[in-house]
Amino acid sequence: MYPRARQQAGSRLLVIWGAFLVVAGFATNQWVLSCWSEVQSSPSWLQVVSWTLLGIGATTILLRRRPIVQKLSVAMFAACVVSPPVAELALRISLKVESSPTRNANLYADYYSEDDYWILHLRWFPPWVPSPARVHPELGWSQANVTAENPLGLYQKTIDRMRDPRPQVAFYGDSYVAGSAPEPDHIPAWIEQQLEDTVVLDLGVHGYGTDQIGMMFQRTHASLHHPLVVIGVMLWDIDRAILSVRTGKKPRLVFGERGNVTVTGVPIERDQHEFFASGPLSFSSYVLALVRTRVRKLVGQEPKCGEKKALNRSILEAEVGLARANDLDLVYVIFYPPAALRGTDWREEWLKDELNRLGVPFVDTKPLLLEHCKKTGATVDTLYVQADGHHNAAANHVIGDGVAAYLRGRGVR
Repeated sequence: MYPRARQQAGSRLLVIWGAFLVVAGFATNQWVLSCWSEVQSSPSWLQVVSWTLLGIGATTILLRRRPIVQKLSVAMFAACVVSPPVAELALRISLKVESSPTRNANLYADYYSEDDYWILHLRWFPPWVPSPARVHPELGWSQANVTAENPLGLYQKTIDRMRDPRPQVAFYGDSYVAGSAPEPDHIPAWIEQQLEDTVVLDLGVHGYGTDQIGMMFQRTHASLHHPLVVIGVMLWDIDRAILSVRTGKKPRLVFGERGNVTVTGVPIERDQHEFFASGPLSFSSYVLALVRTRVRKLVGQEPKCGEKKALNRSILEAEVGLARANDLDLVYVIFYPPAALRGTDWREEWLKDELNRLGVPFVDTKPLLLEHCKKTGATVDTLYVQADGHHNAAANHVIGDGVAAYLRGRGVR
């Protein structure tokens, strides 16, 4: 190639490289970030990176014929080309070491929104993988062992009490229905103690999302004696509905071509150890996944909010429709993880708006707990077991008393 042609080719490459840096600078700019996400502000260091990339990119384009700019550009390009594969190799080697701090699923995926988090977590910490005896082919997992005699895997106590001829309250939800407390202090048991002649059934299952809660309601309501239905929703249950993997493989509700909701991922196999040992991830590069997750957290972007709202809206509508079609009284109870008592996030606002839109009553446990703290001088932390974030017995009593008072106001005795 002639010297002039080489110079022109090199100049074009520098223009392309400079343009790439400019685009990267714009992509990390606060104004651009606010256009494609709900981010209103970003870290100051990220803005420094943004303007630095813009400056280097513009300088590379404008001064591309100067030798110093050419040499720096070549060095910078080489570093960008060589560094990622080296970093990827080093990271993958570190993941082979069981005690490595890189074995942290939070580094590569979002706890609330991505299957990858749970696949990695259960791959690195296999004791979490569910026992095959507890796996349900449609619901994911159950309260107890799934057998021919107990196809839904319910507690034996719940099965026995479902046959009780007295008026019934069926309490659905996740592990917040029980909390971290002895059985007599579980919310259903505590409510029953406040009532005179009503059986309160515990139909909560740990780790359930709104989707699984709704499916449990659908599969059990006909077996009960025209119960008053209480559905407990912990705010993070909203996020769990878009996952196909959590503490184990679970059903995944998706929208069909006609806008109808269909169940995918079933039947679920009982032995899932092989899946979690080698299950496919949605990404091929740990480095890129780490960078993506880190940037997303730094700019405050929460994945899949729109999908969560749309799917949960359909779940709520289906539950309300099922209750009304069967002439069942339906009440929701809103539970809060500890941090949510100290502020208000989109989940709380959205859930209350939807329940009001549907005309469904609900018991809000936040004012119950905060009022208790105000009266007794206790702190929010004293109402939760710090190791797992669940209500303790004291909080269960406060919530149980509040729900029982509401039920008595609805004529339940």
